[in-house]
Amino acid sequence: MKRNILFTAILFYCALTINAQKDTLFFIKDGLIVNKQSIKPTDLDSAIFYKPLISSGIDIQTVNIPAVTLASLGSKVTEVGRRDDETPHRATLSAFAMSKYETTNAQYATFLNAKKIGADGLYAKGTYPTEVLIKASSGEYDWGLHYTDGKWIPVAGYENHPVINVSWFGATEFATYVGGFLPTEAEWEYACRGGFNIPVPFYTFDCLSNEDANYFWLYPYNTCTNTITERPGTTLPVGSYAPNEFGLYDMHGNVDEWCSDWYGAYAASSTDPLGALTGDSRVFRGGSWGTKAVNCRSASRDKYSPATINISIGFRVVFYESKASLGNGFVDSRDGNVYPTVTIGNQVWMAENLKYLPQVVGPATASETAPYNYVYDYNGTDVEAAKATENYSDYGVLYNWQAATEACPTGWHLPSDDEWRELTDFIGE
Repeated sequence: MKRNILFTAILFYCALTINAQKDTLFFIKDGLIVNKQSIKPTDLDSAIFYKPLISSGIDIQTVNIPAVTLASLGSKVTEVGRRDDETPHRATLSAFAMSKYETTNAQYATFLNAKKIGADGLYAKGTYPTEVLIKASSGEYDWGLHYTDGKWIPVAGYENHPVINVSWFGATEFATYVGGFLPTEAEWEYACRGGFNIPVPFYTFDCLSNEDANYFWLYPYNTCTNTITERPGTTLPVGSYAPNEFGLYDMHGNVDEWCSDWYGAYAASSTDPLGALTGDSRVFRGGSWGTKAVNCRSASRDKYSPATINISIGFRVVFYESKASLGNGFVDSRDGNVYPTVTIGNQVWMAENLKYLPQVVGPATASETAPYNYVYDYNGTDVEAAKATENYSDYGVLYNWQAATEACPTGWHLPSDDEWRELTDFIGE
């Protein structure tokens, strides 16, 4: 017999977007809302995550990347130009789909205009309302977007070039809009190598020539040579060079690409790794039109503040249809917990409170910056002891705001104001 399912939005200790007078309890049976009632805001603390299936109107061609057991990541200690943070390690990855090309100026402009984002690049109704998503291009690097007559428009002739001057926040908001996500470092690196499960520098193996990628051709890799050394000195249309064995274009060069991870040390081995829990910088990969070949290597890692706007950084997106199938439930690969999913309009929501618990603290511990996880009425710090409680089994984990933003499983996220409004409009709130 199915339990009635609690269905709320975001009730965290530090959340600022909640209207405490309009909390609602929903009762769901067989995926349908059968009843609802108002509740006191002090009755419950929970987090529900969901994966939208809303059509964005943006045509993103993808290729399927198959699951792999023990992908070989990082670089060999003998690889020329390697850095200390490229530690060799293994990771097991679930299948995913990745956009065939880097996100273009035309695609990004469609998103900006659909969300009515103004010249300041702020998305007031998004997940990061105070963060600048993009800045208009200008001067000698005028290869991106302009804001003209109340609209974002690609620079003439650069419609099919990769978008530039976009922050990590801007890349993430676009990915959310199209129903996707930024790739993790592990996904990006495995996809970059095109299925070759060996730590070679490039998907072209030991050399990356001027016929393979758009980079600073005066500086080829190691002892390799180029027939042309005068670099293009600009971005090029996506897909200008041959793809790798997966069918992905421009994984080396053209623009660097944001990944979802905070920069940090690798785990020795893991399944679908998500990177560090916190940090100051987000990772980007792949090298660009302005970098040497050594920085285009598959294992090369770079990092910037997520607010960085740069003429050399763009992104591509990934999709996880197999991880959040409509009505088929969801298995969190981090701990094996299984959650039912519920379809509300064009959205798929996780229908039970999340139970992901990497660490636990007592209720007296609080912070607006550090992530803290709680189990109701548990006052210790022993994760296994907390999981053994009846409250963990019945209600899952409680999160402060910082922990909640980092607890989402791959393929899910906290709802934005726009997404929440679409839900409440659908159910008549």
